[in-house]
Amino acid sequence: LRSLRRRKQLPTDDDLDFSDEEVAPELDDAWEELQQADLALAGGDMLESDGCEEFATLRDRICALAERVCALAAASEDEETRARCDDGRDRCRRARERVAARCPD
Repeated sequence: LRSLRRRKQLPTDDDLDFSDEEVAPELDDAWEELQQADLALAGGDMLESDGCEEFATLRDRICALAERVCALAAASEDEETRARCDDGRDRCRRARERVAARCPD
């Protein structure tokens, strides 16, 4: 979780006028970070002592990365690349469900 917080911020959607070759490395980086964050929230890096604030931060990061993946994948004509968007949004939904179950309002 701490290493995820230290990562640099990804560019904004305003920066998305790239070819597939230019987008691929950034998309791969966002995808990898999304998978790591998802695993961390699923239990890999989260401890019982981690509080709701940490879980919410990770949930928000997962959802932000999912939307970033979708923005980057939208520029691609490759179906597999665009499928990452749906998967990312599913991960965001599951993250919201996990945090809501653990940290009810």
